[in-house]
Amino acid sequence: MMEEDVDTRQEVARKYRAALAKIKAEGRTHELRDVLDAKSLKALKAEKEGVLDLTLKVRSLKMAGRDVRRGNINVVRLLSDVLRTTLGPRGMDKLVKDSFGFVTLSNDGKTLLEEMHPQHPMGDIVYRLAKAQDANVGDGTTTVIILLGELLKAADKLLTQKVHPTTIIDGYKRALDETLRTYEELAKRVDPEDDALLQRVIATSISGRITDREAEKISGLILEAGKAVMEADGDGYSLDEKDIYLEVKKGGSIGDSKVFPGVAIFRKVDHPNMPSRIDDASIAVLEFPLEMVKGDTMGKVVVQRAGDIERFLGEERALMDGWVQLFLDAGTNVVVSKRGVSEYVVQRLVRNGVIVISNTLKFDIERLARATGAMVLYAISDLNESYLGRAEVVEEKEVWKGLKMTFFDGCKNGKLVTIFIRGGTDRTVDEVERTVKDGVSVLKKVLREGLMIPGGGAPEAEAAMRLRRLARGIEGREQLAVEAFADALEVVPKTLAENAGKNPLDAILDLRKLHHEGKRTHGIEGISGEAKEMFSEGIVDTLGVRAHALRLACENATSLLRIDDIIQVKKIAKVASGDKKDSMVEL
Repeated sequence: MMEEDVDTRQEVARKYRAALAKIKAEGRTHELRDVLDAKSLKALKAEKEGVLDLTLKVRSLKMAGRDVRRGNINVVRLLSDVLRTTLGPRGMDKLVKDSFGFVTLSNDGKTLLEEMHPQHPMGDIVYRLAKAQDANVGDGTTTVIILLGELLKAADKLLTQKVHPTTIIDGYKRALDETLRTYEELAKRVDPEDDALLQRVIATSISGRITDREAEKISGLILEAGKAVMEADGDGYSLDEKDIYLEVKKGGSIGDSKVFPGVAIFRKVDHPNMPSRIDDASIAVLEFPLEMVKGDTMGKVVVQRAGDIERFLGEERALMDGWVQLFLDAGTNVVVSKRGVSEYVVQRLVRNGVIVISNTLKFDIERLARATGAMVLYAISDLNESYLGRAEVVEEKEVWKGLKMTFFDGCKNGKLVTIFIRGGTDRTVDEVERTVKDGVSVLKKVLREGLMIPGGGAPEAEAAMRLRRLARGIEGREQLAVEAFADALEVVPKTLAENAGKNPLDAILDLRKLHHEGKRTHGIEGISGEAKEMFSEGIVDTLGVRAHALRLACENATSLLRIDDIIQVKKIAKVASGDKKDSMVEL
């Protein structure tokens, strides 16, 4: 080995020793458990003028073993406890104010976590869990987080009793399989023609976000929209939520919300003399303006005689006349443009009975093109009859006092509907919009699977009773894990009773008694907090939503129990061989 390399390694080792001494003097030894020594570094690279640039990678282990699990569980429990009070028809709302001063008022689990921006790694995992639940089934985000928190809380008690995490995981998996079997036994088939039953399923899923009367109104609108666009698919029905458009407008009340056939946009026709209705519409969807646009560079027109002005304007009018003729030759009777349309073009089209709608939002342009089958045009030269969209009716209507919308019904690409949502404030319409989206997802799920289960925590109470019986026949400490899983399941009926103002302990004891008597479908009615038969009360939920929430919560609970170390790279420091100061090493 060359003498220069030996000296370099000795210099690196000296700097390491100095850095470690500094850490020990500051009492930060618990933050440093593993430092890569000089021998494990990659080949040293010599740079210009003999200055050596080293990258020292430092790993910092904040917690290990039991401390890691305890810390992770506490974070998840904290988030779970925050959301528990939002569950059920008597659930409370949360107001979240971010660093920019924007306020969000909601009781939707995924929305609240998204606005809270939890910084802890476990907080991010919980948010992703709620996001996955919402993306897959569209509902049950609060339930999945509450179950996760309670499963980890029960596991924490076992950990303090020296039960190994792998034993808890095995017991949880066994209990999960038994609980899912219980769910399937309690499930009933849904008649897709039973509108009253379908509406109760939707109303149960959105309860607590709006008042009972408003929930009945919104669930009816969701059902009306879903029935209009659903299609037979084998033995069941399929529903594409993309066929249901939402339009929100502040003003009025939630009860003023309506369902309209076709696609509706918040634009009215550009001229009062235009027809308010056109049958058998041929629609041109434009991305470009129908007006003379100023150039990007400086330019000027030199006028030497008075006739030059008239000739210049005449050429502009001739150009726009050519545009109008192209529309007429293609058979266009409705023009929708993302940009402006000149008054001259509007007047010419009015004379020919053509509807013009200008300055339309990009979102509206895209969905109109999708619904009507139109090709979005980016130049007037692209105009062609084959690129036009088709709709049976295009009509301007007044949907509220002084508020007009344009409706496109009987569109080429299938059945489409628009749910028009009203509310007194921006926050109200935002919350109702989120509620409608979740309700549509639940309807889609129940139509596809055709199965429902009792709500009110009845499946969880029944499964908890069966798990305790199952645990008696299990040998070893795994029995404790199965019993802990049963205790965790009862958090759903407990929370419903507590949010309704009842004593959760008394409510769960009454519910246990009923289930031991064989009343398998009894749960907690969320308004009164009393134990009642759920099917007769119309409190039902979809099997897919509840099963997915439980499975997701259990899988994430077992994954978090496997974590015994948190490793975080703190800093990367550069050391120059020509610098003799220890302060160059930042750890």
